[in-house]
Order: sequence, then C-alpha cells, then structure tokens
Amino acid sequence: MTARFHALEKSRDEYPVNLVLIEQAGTSEAFVVGHSRLALVQGQTDKSCFLESVVIRKRLRGKGLGRILMEKTEQFAEKEGFKVIYLTTHDKEEFYAHLGYEKSQPVVSFGTDIIPEHLVKQLTGNLNTEEQLASTIKHTCADTVKNGNPPVSHGPTTPKAPCSGPIPSSVPRPPVPAPPPPPPPVVSKLQTSDISRFDPACIVWMKKRLQA
Repeated sequence: MTARFHALEKSRDEYPVNLVLIEQAGTSEAFVVGHSRLALVQGQTDKSCFLESVVIRKRLRGKGLGRILMEKTEQFAEKEGFKVIYLTTHDKEEFYAHLGYEKSQPVVSFGTDIIPEHLVKQLTGNLNTEEQLASTIKHTCADTVKNGNPPVSHGPTTPKAPCSGPIPSSVPRPPVPAPPPPPPPVVSKLQTSDISRFDPACIVWMKKRLQA
C-alpha cells in the first residue's frame, strides 16, 4: 500500500484520479481500506475509462471489500459520464467475470501526465539527426579544401623516434602486476523456484458497459 499512498499524494481533479475506500468515515477511527485509480481511454467511440489498479489492504482481504470497492468505483465512473470501463488482470479473471466484465481487445490509456505535442516539437526541433550531422561535416571539410584553409593545429607535437632492434638485456623490464583477487561469492537466499518470468500473453483485457 506504500506505493498507493505515494500515488494518492499526487491525486488531483484531472485524470488520472485516485479513489479510496474508507472504513468508519467521518470518525476519529477512520482508516483507508482500499484504493483504486482511473485513467482516460483514448480513441473510443463511447466515453471510456481504464481501471489502472484496485487493491485492498492485505489483512482485510477475503471479506468482500474488493467487490464493494469495485461497485463504488463504477458508481463514480458513471457519475463522471463514462459508458465503458476497462481493466487488465492476470489471475482475477473469474472475479471480474462475476462482476459483469467480459474479455475485450486492448485499448490505449494514458495514466500519467501527457506532454503536449507542440512542446514535444519545440523540444526536439533543434536536434540534428545522424545524417544531418554527417552532411554538415562533409560540406565543412569540402569548403576547407576548396578555400585552401590550413587545418587547425592543436599545438606542437614531438615526433616519436622509430623503434628498431630488440630491447637491450641490460635494460630492466617492469614487473608484471599481479592479477586482481577473485570477487567474493554472492550469497543469495533466492531459489530458482522463487523467480518467475513475466509473460505479457498472460494479461487479459476486460470491459464492462456502465450505461446503456
């Protein structure tokens, strides 16, 4: 829940928005039971939203609070004028199916602040591609040769004497440095069974129509 609370600190009136389920609201003993987050969906005919996350405190799970949080989140989305709500899951497909969700195609959603297109162009307008940079260097070199400009000197250089013949035996050779010691063995408590590879194919997209 720590990451969820960090997201709540950045909540605002614009989307994405964070919603909380509070136990004993309005009393001195009120506390957060769960959290959900809604973002906008792009490119759909019906006004749609995407349920980015929904979570209940671990010690309070299995008491039906997840269903209550989902119902309250859907009620909020309906009041906001959304007609369809989307979500993704990899292990709770049966739970969402009981709530009226069905499999769907993926949609595009922006869960973070979007940089306006005109600002992107302004930021990238002065950047040169590799082809432009190579062309600039080529034309600069051609103009230098054509105008007869001397090459730029970076100071006097001392020519190196050519090396001929073997090194005299009287000249002491520098000692060969000792190889570095091997690194200490890594001690890990993780076992192979503790690690599993994430497979995007396991993600299931689902949707529910909120309004007729």
